[in-house]
Amino acid sequence: MQLEKIITLANKKVLLRFLAMERSLRATGCKLPLWVIPYDDDLFELPENAVWWSMTEISDWLRKEDAHAMCAK
Repeated sequence: MQLEKIITLANKKVLLRFLAMERSLRATGCKLPLWVIPYDDDLFELPENAVWWSMTEISDWLRKEDAHAMCAK
């Protein structure tokens, strides 16, 4: 098995933990792209080689159903 990307969940509240995770990945030589699912609308600027992966239809449906934000992952 070969990994192609890393997918995680984040918002501004967990920025410090997110950056620690990203830096430790890069320090070990991991150059995989990092796809970040927004936990809510409280976003922040992502480091290089990371993108927000927003699935608007799913996010809207989860809000409408009053589902927990972690269900987006």
